[in-house]
Amino acid sequence: MYTDVGAERPADVPHNVRRAQPAVDPQVEGEDDLVQNLEALTRGIPDYGRLADVPRAYQRHTVGVSTRVHRLLRRLVRAVTCYHEHNRA
Repeated sequence: MYTDVGAERPADVPHNVRRAQPAVDPQVEGEDDLVQNLEALTRGIPDYGRLADVPRAYQRHTVGVSTRVHRLLRRLVRAVTCYHEHNRA
């Protein structure tokens, strides 16, 4: 269930179209601490179950990263989407 299968193709994209460029996933010292802190901050936010459920405008920002970071980014996308829906001018 948690096996990393690599980058997912964004939803509704034909197979002959090039995949989105991967989001940056730098391997820097202290990255684990950052990820742990962001996971703690987003713990109560449900994530989108699949990449296809993520709004298309945000999909390219979640492609090509580790499973752990991908899950975190889906939670952040949910929070951003919710914020935009509730704070429209």
